[in-house]
Amino acid sequence: MAKPAIHQAFSQPINVSVYCPGYVNTEIDNAERSRPTRFASSSSDTLNPEMRKEFRRRLDAGVSIEKSADIVFTAIQKNKFYIGVQVFSDQLVGLEKMIRNRAESIINETHPELAMITPPEEVKSASTDE
Repeated sequence: MAKPAIHQAFSQPINVSVYCPGYVNTEIDNAERSRPTRFASSSSDTLNPEMRKEFRRRLDAGVSIEKSADIVFTAIQKNKFYIGVQVFSDQLVGLEKMIRNRAESIINETHPELAMITPPEEVKSASTDE
């Protein structure tokens, strides 16, 4: 009896979407508050205080969680695959470059750069300092 039910379930079309949000006003930068002690990170924070402050500023200026949910539900109703890239592009200067850099990291199997969340002017000055 289970085989026909599974076959029927998997014979139905399943739509998938990928949400690529910009900054949403959440506490994602404080996620450690919810981590169980047994899973606590032993490594030091990878963001320096200036980067952390800038990230927090951007989150504070981001869209509300409710607006983010509206973006997702509207896009799902329209059967969109990628959600949010164009909606948030005005919020993220250099979004296209950031996406291309991340894609190159994936293709080359290298670690992503933290510079992706720093303001573009800081990224430029950091690359000229080396």
